Amino acid sequence: VTSRPYGQNPPSHADGFRCFDIAPLTQEDVAALAARFFNRCCGEDAEASQRQQRRFLLAIERSASALNMSRTPLLLVIMLLISRSRPLPDKRHLLYQCCLDGLLSALPDTKQDEGALLHRNQYRPDDSEERLRLVATLAAGPVGTSEFVALVGSAEQLAERLPSEWPTSAPPGMTRQQARLAFVRWLAGPAGLLNERTDGTLTFSHLSFQEYLTAWHLHATIEGAEARAQAVLLRVGEKTWWETLRLWAALIAGQSQSRIAPVIGALIEGGRDGICLAGAILADGLGEDEAFRAWKTAFVGLLCVDWPPTILMVIDGWQASCQEDRLGSLRESVQTLMPHVSIAAWLRLSGLCVRLGWQSIVAKEPAHLGAYTLRWLLDAKMDSAL
Repeated sequence: VTSRPYGQNPPSHADGFRCFDIAPLTQEDVAALAARFFNRCCGEDAEASQRQQRRFLLAIERSASALNMSRTPLLLVIMLLISRSRPLPDKRHLLYQCCLDGLLSALPDTKQDEGALLHRNQYRPDDSEERLRLVATLAAGPVGTSEFVALVGSAEQLAERLPSEWPTSAPPGMTRQQARLAFVRWLAGPAGLLNERTDGTLTFSHLSFQEYLTAWHLHATIEGAEARAQAVLLRVGEKTWWETLRLWAALIAGQSQSRIAPVIGALIEGGRDGICLAGAILADGLGEDEAFRAWKTAFVGLLCVDWPPTILMVIDGWQASCQEDRLGSLRESVQTLMPHVSIAAWLRLSGLCVRLGWQSIVAKEPAHLGAYTLRWLLDAKMDSAL
C-alpha cells in the first residue's frame, strides 16, 4: 500500500493492484487526526492533549488559508508539528514560510539525523537558504505579467527553470545537469514539496506554496519603491496574480508599513481594479491609517458609479478580515453617504452592506429614492440590477 504509486515502473491493475484517488480531509478527519497526534504526544496526560487539540483546531478555524491547507495530510502533519513548539502564525504568509521550512529543512534534517540516505538520483544543497532561493526561482520561472498558472511539467522541464548558473560546481559523482535534475527529484521525494501526477509530470503540492514562493522571488529581486509599484500595476489587471501580489505586499510591509505606502498609493490612482486590490491588501492589516483613509474615499466613490467584478474579491478580503477598526470606519462612511445618493448608487452600496453583514443600514429605504421604485428593484435580483 502506498500513497505515492508513481515513479519508475509503477504497479497497475494488471499486477493486481487497485488505485484510488485520495480525497481531501474533511473537518472531522482533521479533528480526528489532530486528536490522535496530541494523544500520542501527551501520553497519559489527557487534559493536556485536549487543551492542545482545542488550541490547534481553533487556530486553523480562524484562518481560511490554514483550514484549506489542513485538508492535505502531509501539510496537516507539518502544521501539527509546528504547533507543538509555537502557536500557528495568524498571517498566511508566515504560515506558508513555516510549512516550507518544515518541508525543505526540518523534516529532511530529522530523517538524515535518523540515518536515512538519499537515493543516488536525488540531491539537495546543504545550505537551507540556498534551497529556498532555488525553489523560489523554480516557482516564479521567467516572471511575466500574463496569467499566473499552476506549474506543471516534467522533471527535466522544471530543472530548466532553476537558475542557469546553478550549481557553480557539480557535486561528487554528478554533472551540473544531473545535479539540477536530482534536486527536482529530491523536491518530489523526501521534501514532498512537489507531487508527481499519473502522467509523470510534477506540480507543487499546494498552489499556495507556488504563489508564496513567487512573491518571495519578487521581493528578493525587485528593489525600490517605484519599481515595486510599477511591477504591481503591470499585474493588477490579471486576477490570477492577486493572491501572489497580496503575499508580496505582506513581505514588503513586514519590514516597515511605510514601505508599502507607495504601492497602495499607486493602486488607488490606477483605476477600479487597483482600488479593489488596494482594499484587499488593506484588509490584510497592511498599510498605514493614512493609506486606508485615502482608499476608503476612493472605494466608496467607485461604488457610487460602478460595480466591477473585482469588487467581490475585495469584499471577500474584508469578510475574512480581523481589522475591526477599519471595518467600522468603512461602515460609518457608507452609512453617512447612503441617504444622499441615487437609486443605482444606493443599490450598489446596499450590495456591499448585505455581503458584509450590515443589513441594519439598509433596513429602511430612504424616502428620497421613491419606495415603490426601490422595492421593485430590490425584489428583482440585486446582482442583475448592479
